[in-house]
Amino acid sequence: MITMKVILMNQNKKVLLAEMDESNTFQEIYEYYDINYAPLHLYNAYNHSEDVLIALNTWFKGRGIPAWRQNIEKLLERLNVVSPTELLNKAYGLSLSDQYWIKEEQQNLKWKDINFFTNDFEYKDYLDVSLNSNSRESSTRISLHSPNNTTDGMVKKGWIIYKDNNRVLVKGTYSISGLEPINEWLASRICKRLDLDYCDYTLDILSGQLVSKCKNFLTQDEEIISASDIMNLEKSNNVSDYERYVSILESHGIKDVKKKLSDMYIVDYLMLNTDRHMKIMVLLEMLKL
Repeated sequence: MITMKVILMNQNKKVLLAEMDESNTFQEIYEYYDINYAPLHLYNAYNHSEDVLIALNTWFKGRGIPAWRQNIEKLLERLNVVSPTELLNKAYGLSLSDQYWIKEEQQNLKWKDINFFTNDFEYKDYLDVSLNSNSRESSTRISLHSPNNTTDGMVKKGWIIYKDNNRVLVKGTYSISGLEPINEWLASRICKRLDLDYCDYTLDILSGQLVSKCKNFLTQDEEIISASDIMNLEKSNNVSDYERYVSILESHGIKDVKKKLSDMYIVDYLMLNTDRHMKIMVLLEMLKL
């Protein structure tokens, strides 16, 4: 099996040196450069004396397109890859949800030259096959140098570059009703009416599909962190999950935590949303560890 040494990076900060095989699985960690710049999932494993190699693979595979996304087989066929995991290293593992990426040990690359927050990428053909499995075959090979390789979640989606050079996430549907884009738009309208913090969604027709669109609400100095990783910063101290979650956020300088959570629960109630869980309850500011 072919392997190579790669460095996990956080912007221009080295996190660790590891060996990766051709299936994009990490086989061994050789050296830690600075664990404080690691993804929180790895940071927790390291500080709780857990298996960091397992945590590294779980985190990295979790960045990719899930195998259960609707029409995934057709998408992979059109992209000329065997599995979603194969896509993870096609563009250095880059995402528009955080600043992590990987490079070969001897590669001389800088964050400013390769990140998708500030560097352009091709997206039209990739978006077409992501949203519409019945779209025509493209006459050219679809570029895999794209942040669309790391779009987690069940809903069909893709990043585009829109007006004023904004990065915009386009989200389709996976259900028979096809109401997911409308629900996204409706939730943002409710939040606006109630004067709550929210991500603004609009509706559009792209690739023959009804979609929702939202501007990327992150800068290249912010990342999305799941509530489960935040909870794992500290072991249970005989308080409720809610109290522990609030306490951890407050201890890291996050203000108005209870109000922001209450606002989220209110919108969930009004929308009859029963899908709130520990992965999609996210913090939209970087924790200062």
